[in-house]
Amino acid sequence: MHPSLTRPIQLRLLGEFDVAVNDISATRKISYTKPRLLLAILAVSQGKPLARSKLANMLWPASQQDSRANLRHALFVLRRLFESVPDIWLPSRHTLALNPDAIMVDALAVTGGYTDLNYLDRLDYDRGSLLEHMELPDSSTFTAWHNNWQARIERDMAECRERLIGQLMDQGEHDLAIRHAKRWVQQHPGDESTHRHLIRLLRDTGNDEAALLALEHCRQMLREHHNQDVLSDQTLTLLNRTSVLAVNATDSKPEPAHALVPSREYRPLAVLGVALMLDTLDVEQDNPLQGLQTAIDRIRSRAEAAGAQIQPGLDGSLLIVFGFPTLAERPAHLCASLACALRESVLPDGICIGMGMHADVAMLHSSDPAQIARPLSQHAMKLAYLAEPNEVLLTASTRDRIVGQFAVHYETRYDHELYVLDAQRDIRPVERMFGRMREFDTLVRLWARLPKAQIPTSMVVRGDPGVGKSLLISVMAEYVRRTGGDVRMLYSEEGYESKPFHPVRSHFAAGPSSSAGIESTQNTRAGMMEALISALLQRSSPDASLLIIWEDLHWADPSSIALVSALLKRKQSAPTLILMSARNEFETNESWNELQLMPLDRRAMAELVIHRARSQRLTLSQRDQIVEQASGIPLFAEEIVRQVALGAEIGATPIILDLISARISALDPAARQLVQFAAVAGNIDDSLLAYAAQKLNITSRQIQALMTQLRQHGLVAEGMPARFCHDLTRVAVYQTMDPVQRKQQHANVAQFLIHRDVQQAQAQAVCIAQHLDASKHPDACHWWCVAGRDALTQSATSEAQTMADRALHALERISDERKRRKAEFECQLLRGSILTLLKGGGAAETSRAYERVVELHRQDDDPDMQFQMQWGEWVVAFNTQIHAVALRLAENLLQHAEQRDSDIVLGSAQYAIGQTRLFMGDAARAERWLRAALHTLGRRAVAGHHMTAWGTETAHSARGMLAWVLALQGRDEEGMRIAQEGLAGRDESVQKPSRILCQAVLCELHRLRGDVESTQAAAQALKSSTKDTSLVFWRALADGMMGWTAAHRGDQRGLHAIEHAVQVASRAMPVWQSPLELLLADSRNSLGQTELALECIERAGDLIEHYGTHLIRGAYLCQRGTAFAVTGRSDGAISCWQQAIVESRRLGLSVYARRAEIQLKAHLHAA
Repeated sequence: MHPSLTRPIQLRLLGEFDVAVNDISATRKISYTKPRLLLAILAVSQGKPLARSKLANMLWPASQQDSRANLRHALFVLRRLFESVPDIWLPSRHTLALNPDAIMVDALAVTGGYTDLNYLDRLDYDRGSLLEHMELPDSSTFTAWHNNWQARIERDMAECRERLIGQLMDQGEHDLAIRHAKRWVQQHPGDESTHRHLIRLLRDTGNDEAALLALEHCRQMLREHHNQDVLSDQTLTLLNRTSVLAVNATDSKPEPAHALVPSREYRPLAVLGVALMLDTLDVEQDNPLQGLQTAIDRIRSRAEAAGAQIQPGLDGSLLIVFGFPTLAERPAHLCASLACALRESVLPDGICIGMGMHADVAMLHSSDPAQIARPLSQHAMKLAYLAEPNEVLLTASTRDRIVGQFAVHYETRYDHELYVLDAQRDIRPVERMFGRMREFDTLVRLWARLPKAQIPTSMVVRGDPGVGKSLLISVMAEYVRRTGGDVRMLYSEEGYESKPFHPVRSHFAAGPSSSAGIESTQNTRAGMMEALISALLQRSSPDASLLIIWEDLHWADPSSIALVSALLKRKQSAPTLILMSARNEFETNESWNELQLMPLDRRAMAELVIHRARSQRLTLSQRDQIVEQASGIPLFAEEIVRQVALGAEIGATPIILDLISARISALDPAARQLVQFAAVAGNIDDSLLAYAAQKLNITSRQIQALMTQLRQHGLVAEGMPARFCHDLTRVAVYQTMDPVQRKQQHANVAQFLIHRDVQQAQAQAVCIAQHLDASKHPDACHWWCVAGRDALTQSATSEAQTMADRALHALERISDERKRRKAEFECQLLRGSILTLLKGGGAAETSRAYERVVELHRQDDDPDMQFQMQWGEWVVAFNTQIHAVALRLAENLLQHAEQRDSDIVLGSAQYAIGQTRLFMGDAARAERWLRAALHTLGRRAVAGHHMTAWGTETAHSARGMLAWVLALQGRDEEGMRIAQEGLAGRDESVQKPSRILCQAVLCELHRLRGDVESTQAAAQALKSSTKDTSLVFWRALADGMMGWTAAHRGDQRGLHAIEHAVQVASRAMPVWQSPLELLLADSRNSLGQTELALECIERAGDLIEHYGTHLIRGAYLCQRGTAFAVTGRSDGAISCWQQAIVESRRLGLSVYARRAEIQLKAHLHAA
């Protein structure tokens, strides 16, 4: 077992939130969202103290009052939660931090936070997105934090998958690699990169046919999850699909975003294809096709009666469409019911009928029924011709929509996977009800107190679709039957809203006595209503209590509504209750009693999911995810459980998509545009409504009327800021948008975020860039660069690299050559800064980035960018060329800075000169320049300037370099103090690299003193600081310092760490190789490996001469003299020490001069 799994607290932030204390789940003890978010922020900080004020503003933005009190309450919840783990808190007065050794966090596991986890172990923690099912605060700082961590997790997961596949292929485990790739495709069907792994593996193992099928499956998944099937170049080139690439490349031009997008309507549709054929053709008949025409007429008549649209074919086939022009929420159910009825209908002799059915959410490109039916008809008619006589074949999407109400079985026929419709399911017994005891008791008490000899009592059960109205009424009906009452069940049906008295007629038609006799005696509407009421009020005995149930009153025809009103005025001798159900948007009579059903609480939903999924093997995580996504709506939970059982992912199911798309279709066009805009934005607030009103060219009163319409249709909750009623609703709205509309709405949201608040826009750069990327907008490049710079200021270097790569990818969208050059100039500058930290200033990638910057540079570029370009040139030269060249570039940098009115630029140039002078060995000048840099950077005036973070970073780096030069001059106490100042201010917006530099200098100062214990402690702190970073050189340096302390304790294993640091420096920062060679030589000397130490010393000497690094020439001469003395070359040793004394004194490096004097005196005394 990995040590992290034995920690007392186990925290899960990916997917469903969960926390366990001492192996006992404690999630219910922290039911509020904000304490959970506070715990998440502290946990991933890994012991880093965070200011209380920063946390308060992060979770409770400044616009909300008493954020400190809210923080104290959240902290109280967490302290109570962790009472049994007293060492979890790291004490501090003004900051908060958790002990990282007492808590295990899955988000840290997947990002490499626990060193001994292999790639497979890390991938096992991939259970979803960060805080996936939680309501996140509307805070720019929190959004930036969340987006940065999510980007890091996604990148690390992709890297883990890539490396695991590489390992398995290297080991010859091809089958195991393919199994892992298939599992990833199932876990992340909408992630194109997971499909790429599988396609590549199938191709490389010679299974080209399977690879092609995997490619088509990838396209299908992208269409289902993202409403687009355009594959990336990386995927297409796996199978050399260049022709497809050429087609896909045509849709790359950005769409302008000037107004809210005119909405093209998505609507749930179902199509029944009917193929009619003659068994035999009797040519001697007067009209041999008369039977076929008779059959067509009968089918047409039944379809029209069901409210369908009929399109005849040339060969006698029929295409029957539900959902257009009349909107239907469940067109698949209506279509399947008609198919079953047609199969049982009597047709002329010799006529065979085969049917195929397809249902989906489709876009209405035209008002012409023929144009609408054509895309769906191909699936339906193909199945109709494959069907056997009197058989109904279904597509998979149809099966998903009707499997709850109809029996369906699976067959493989003609090499096709087919679903066959058997029959409509019998009425099932009343299912168990959860979370409705209060409402049920209300109805029972009402039933027990019904008055006699009075008019009937009314009760309307209201609620959102799927909230459980029908189940509650069914349970009540069962209760009345068992207690001896009479029950009549009437159902208003979708599609029959214009047929008078349809619910009552259907009720009597299904019973032993038909309504035909009742209606035949009546010639007027009033007379018919009177006859139907009398029939409804008949009882088994005169004193029997009567319950009349009328379901789905919102679909009732006007005559039926009038009948209900008349029924409630008819005085009865025995107790009578009219129990009705209706949706919230249905307007009832004010005199009717109402019972409002609210969504179920989490506990009731959990019990419902467990009960409904009792025959399925759902994990705890899956059940929790279903509960979270269903948002208290039983229908949503049941549909998700059913789809998961069929192998689908947890999310919006076909029935949910049908329901939401039907509601959207029922909206006015302006309301439809508004809800789609909000679905892309994620929420609705006053500023968004003002922006939408401006784009729609309507008044604030009109926009509020649109909001009222959205609330009436159950899409948006009450209050402001407003949220979607359920997260699945927002997802469904987003998924049912046309791809072109979605792109344009993303552009609109980006423009809204940019212009709402300029300062806040900078903090939301990641969100803006994502929207612009989704819209294929050329400005995405700029905003990814802004987000990358912001990530750098937060030490999120890997995330910054990802953002820089996305910025480069977006360059191709910029058509204007001049703008594209400027954008690439900005991208390459950002890449240069990132690669300097990740790879080192001397790495080949860093050099290429800055070389490209120089190629792109023009005189009219932004002054800040010109300065960053010159800074990059100096960084590369300092790490790769002789110091004279680096000094010349630093002085050019100073000349540029003196022409600018910027303390940050001037101070940075002074720092560059000071650091270069230091490595040249000019200690006095280096000190002056570094002190000047600190003074200049300390008086910077423009607090909000985007270069401020740069200035803060440079100031801390200058402290580190100044501490080093002071110590080398013998003022080590002052140097220690300044290095400690560079480590202070951990709550400021400073980058981690500067603090790491100061920590490395502090480690070196202890080493110069010969204090092994303090050096080890400082090296351990340095290692902790670099553990979770991508700063390769500094991680290697930390290991090297730890190796030095191990070597001085007699442990040879430390040498390997120093040798690795030397190799890293040779690639990343060659100028640092000579100090590390001397570190290795000192370690070898301490272990008695004098000859090997001399080899290291000679290599260091060559590098010192090449670069002119006279800073460490005194150390080189001292160590050379020591090696000569040990090997018996006394004259050479004395000469080296004397030379070290002279040169070090001349340069002001008294540390090496004093060390050489001590060694020389000891040698002469021994001689």
